Amino acid sequence: MAFPVQVTGPVWYDHLLYLKFPVNWPILAREDQIADWLESHAKIMEIPYWSSTTATSASFDELTKTWTVEVDRDQEKVTMYPIHHAMATGMSGKPNIPRFPGSDVFKGE
Repeated sequence: MAFPVQVTGPVWYDHLLYLKFPVNWPILAREDQIADWLESHAKIMEIPYWSSTTATSASFDELTKTWTVEVDRDQEKVTMYPIHHAMATGMSGKPNIPRFPGSDVFKGE
């Protein structure tokens, strides 16, 4: 019995800095190919990466101007205090814009 294979978007949407896909890479890569490529890219570029990790909370302290981020890493709670906090939602994902007091009148980017 054959199972359908998940295919990502066209390869030109998925290029990463400093290390483009090989010229013989398929235009529509399978999800396992992209996953392998991302793992290879992280290793080659020496990018510290935690798999099996879920962000459980993030808060910004207005007084100290610092972030506190809690993650679940392989079922272990880890608290971090990063300088920057970025949320990546993907190229084609629908935005999930958080609601907070004053968001209806916020005019920033």
